[in-house]
Amino acid sequence: CFRRSSLKRLGQVVQLGHPPGECCIQADRGHSDFTIIDTNGVHIVAVQFCGCGKSAENHRQQLMRVGWWPGTIKNPQTCATLACLRQFHKLNACSKISIHEFWRAIERLTDNTGTIHIKSKRQVFASMINHFRHVVMLRRFGRAHVDDGVSTTPQGGLAIRCPACPEPGRNLPRGWQEAGPDTSFLYQKFIAQDANFRLANAVRSSEARNPPLGDGWAYFVKREPYLKYVSSFASEGDISTCSGFAAIFLANAKRVRGLRATGVAAVICSRHNMFLPNGMGDLQKGERFCNMTYVLASALAHEEVPNVVYSYDVACVFDKKLKDRIATLPATIQGRIADMVLRYFVPNFHLPAHRAACHALYSFHFGLGVGRTHGETVEENWFLLNKSAAQTKPMGPGTRQLTLEDHGGCHNHEMDVSLGKSLLRSVVSFMDSYNEFEQLRDGVEKRNAPLVQEWLETESKWQQDRTSVPCPYEFTTKVRNLRDVELSLRQQETQHTADGTPVPQEMTVTSFIKLGIDVQHAQRLLALEVKAINNPTSTQQLAIFNKRVALRKSVDKLRAWQRTFMPSLQDNLSSADLATYNRIPEAIENIRLFLPSELTDAARAAACAPHVAKTEIAFRTAEAEECLEDLRRGLRIRTATNQYRQANVRQIGAATRARQAFDKLAKRIHTSKVRYRFARNCLLHLRGPGDWERQLRVLQDEDVRALNERALTSEEKAQRAAGRSLAADTDWTAADGVILAGVVNAGEGSRRLSWIWYMDSGQGAGDAELNEALRVEFLKSKARRDRDREETQLLLEEMRRTIASLDHDAEQWQQRAHARTTCDELVKDGLRSYALEQSMVCIERATVLEAKWKRPREAARLALELLFDKVGELTDEDARQDLEDALDGVERDELDDLEDGSPLVPE
Repeated sequence: CFRRSSLKRLGQVVQLGHPPGECCIQADRGHSDFTIIDTNGVHIVAVQFCGCGKSAENHRQQLMRVGWWPGTIKNPQTCATLACLRQFHKLNACSKISIHEFWRAIERLTDNTGTIHIKSKRQVFASMINHFRHVVMLRRFGRAHVDDGVSTTPQGGLAIRCPACPEPGRNLPRGWQEAGPDTSFLYQKFIAQDANFRLANAVRSSEARNPPLGDGWAYFVKREPYLKYVSSFASEGDISTCSGFAAIFLANAKRVRGLRATGVAAVICSRHNMFLPNGMGDLQKGERFCNMTYVLASALAHEEVPNVVYSYDVACVFDKKLKDRIATLPATIQGRIADMVLRYFVPNFHLPAHRAACHALYSFHFGLGVGRTHGETVEENWFLLNKSAAQTKPMGPGTRQLTLEDHGGCHNHEMDVSLGKSLLRSVVSFMDSYNEFEQLRDGVEKRNAPLVQEWLETESKWQQDRTSVPCPYEFTTKVRNLRDVELSLRQQETQHTADGTPVPQEMTVTSFIKLGIDVQHAQRLLALEVKAINNPTSTQQLAIFNKRVALRKSVDKLRAWQRTFMPSLQDNLSSADLATYNRIPEAIENIRLFLPSELTDAARAAACAPHVAKTEIAFRTAEAEECLEDLRRGLRIRTATNQYRQANVRQIGAATRARQAFDKLAKRIHTSKVRYRFARNCLLHLRGPGDWERQLRVLQDEDVRALNERALTSEEKAQRAAGRSLAADTDWTAADGVILAGVVNAGEGSRRLSWIWYMDSGQGAGDAELNEALRVEFLKSKARRDRDREETQLLLEEMRRTIASLDHDAEQWQQRAHARTTCDELVKDGLRSYALEQSMVCIERATVLEAKWKRPREAARLALELLFDKVGELTDEDARQDLEDALDGVERDELDDLEDGSPLVPE
């Protein structure tokens, strides 16, 4: 029968230090149960070490030269193959598989029947993988190519540096310090800081039993000075915050008994998601000023640029007395941060939860020189590292620190090799925002050009002094409550009823067309009312019947006047239209009136008296403009109502009244929208296509949105529809495909102002409320354009810096090839081969990126010169496909212009 056996039982003996088949005359026999852990299982082998001096001196070197990693330095009994260590290293870094799970898999590969006892080597394997990680980090950063390279490793020297961030001596051009105000923002450092309370660590071991390898050499701060500093602030309270996010409060309120660390603080590059050297540190008790300040200063100690863009979810509190806290830091990390100029921001997603005073002051959207940075990249990093929380919580301090540093290095490497995929999208976004702002500026300047200049001057003063100058991005008009909204609606309804009531008047062309338009409007209102009632009661049926009788009298009067002003109408109608004209249905709201706009050009010329068609053109134009004004007024009221509801409505009764107000507003807005579309369609029949369509555009559902609202994406529409169907409730945060939002909200950077707000309606500029609303949205549109332009410039510079960094690294590896002084020729060959290999990798990456980014960089430069028509002339198939993919957010008419090669900006 067949039984599983071992290589040792089969008689195999592995002779180390000699070629295969050659025995050592002074062989030193290894341990009787010498164990090899490989990718296919655990193996018991017979091993003989060389003792004749022909090979390496010690057992460790003999094992390493055959690819076996020893579990101990002296008298090793267990080894793991390099293939096995590399496999676990990749699985652990990429998928966060734990040693426990990996060892279970190795045991199953060895014996899946349960009939063989396999001695557990998990603890030994854990020790080997720790040493393997440490040595691999040293090797990858060239410490083997330096005499005494391990002992002279500097703080943060084993951390992967971001190749796209500014680093003097590596990727910055000569004279970068003398850059003017228009380009100096290209050389500032973007960082983000945050705390993660899921990466806690239990008290299971001690630093004496499990010390960190290379403490402070990679991403964590050096433990001894860090713990000494924070211990002097044992009585310090937690960071207070005006933010509505409860993570800090909940974490600080939790029990800390049994935990060595309650979480981790980290500083990252907010542009490229990379952890900074010495930018991580354990939190002993919640998120305190002392921890966050020390970690920040430690990370910035490696930076040499003077200007820093710093984002933190509680930056509005953290920046207070920061200079005083810096003065308490150790001298080794205090000097660099004390000389830097920090600009404080709050990440975009966290900002709406802050108080209103923080919104514009700490918003990336309104900060100069920050591009489309959002500051939330640190949350993306936490999402990845949180997968390591379960396996690192019970680890000893040294193993946990090395594991988290290894995972951080893996993440940095992935970010490093994936740079530069967003330039084309940034180019298209800049084209879109530039076009949107130019249209808005043209429309607003027609209303009041001096007012626009005043807005720009106010915004410039605020950027220079944000503390004393009033913020131009905020509203100062008092928000109306529900009672004010209800009173306004009742007054408008009364006024409209008076205007729409037919009164005896002289029979003129003007009165005839006015009567026809009023009858059509009454038909629309009655049709809307009938459609809204599914199962009418007797009272409702009687009310509808009375309205139809009154409407029929108006139709009869219109028919009588029609015989005067359109005497040949019946002679010029088709047989089907003539039958419709002579038949009066019971549903009078559905009857056709056959006004001039409903006829063909030939029938209109033959049937109408002089000036009838021109009179309707004048009325339809006024009707369309009036509908736009009603639409704007209704949307402003809806915004005020929504803001009041969010701030004050809590009980069922108040919510019911708010819902009734929303229903009235929705009906009013819908009626104005439908009436505008009908009036514009009539003008299209009467006048045909022409320049008037630039003023009175096609009104889509997504255009009907307030000044501070944005259109829903197709994905959001589908998600909200599914949510409403499941909850059987009304979505109060969206209406007609529009987000009802506040002053600062998610998606601010991609929001576009609807054209209905900057088309001149002929009403003048006397509405102070509208002027203020236009000022806010005009400046926000300008900010979006400026941020998109800055983002394009930043990406161009980051691409240049990335290639320059790779060229610099390639040159450094070439120098390392001959830097180490050693007498061992085998070691020399290995060092030289590895250094030249790494140099070629850098050169190859730089060459590939240079070719890949050539056309996107050309497109970006053309866009910055406003030569948008030439951007579409990209002939490379891949670049064209990337451009088409990036144009998903551009409006369809602009996309058609781009494909035709015509400019997106108005000539």
